[in-house]
Amino acid sequence: MENASDEMLELQDRATELQNGATTLDLPPETAGILNDLRKVLDGVIPTEQKDKEAIIYFYDTECADLSNSIASQKAQSIKETLSMVHLKRAAGVPIRGPRIYGLDRGGFKTEQGFVGVSVLVSDSVEASIERPGRELVPYTWTSGVITLFMENTTLMLPRLKEDEEKDASSKHRGRTIYFYLMIPVQRQD
Repeated sequence: MENASDEMLELQDRATELQNGATTLDLPPETAGILNDLRKVLDGVIPTEQKDKEAIIYFYDTECADLSNSIASQKAQSIKETLSMVHLKRAAGVPIRGPRIYGLDRGGFKTEQGFVGVSVLVSDSVEASIERPGRELVPYTWTSGVITLFMENTTLMLPRLKEDEEKDASSKHRGRTIYFYLMIPVQRQD
């Protein structure tokens, strides 16, 4: 299973970015082994909707399925609305506390190799780090408005805005909760 492990780490290191509104998921070639079925197109994959406090979570509970079209069609519109809201607030001169994230450990899909957390950064781009058990931190530039996939047992480390800022926080928008974190562990959602 060392091959699969290497490919998982490659997926973590490179992440996988799906531009907002895109209809295909462009995985790097190194991930072909672990998530090769993600390259196949499955139409009509319907996520399971659950509510966690105020957040609406979509679980794409399909074993090693290509969820590219599904992710795009099910999430793109709400993400666009969220991004529009963020840009409007910025344009109005209201300071935006960041980084703000929608998703990650709150939603994702399962594969044979583990849970994959789906997330989108809805604030300005940030320089973050990815932590994996027993390995050094890997720097990661997360671009605003980009959906990213993170493998299970990854922790995303985000910079503190203020030295005294210790707690995670959230804000509500149209019934959804947008989170801004300092550390986010990606864990299987059972």
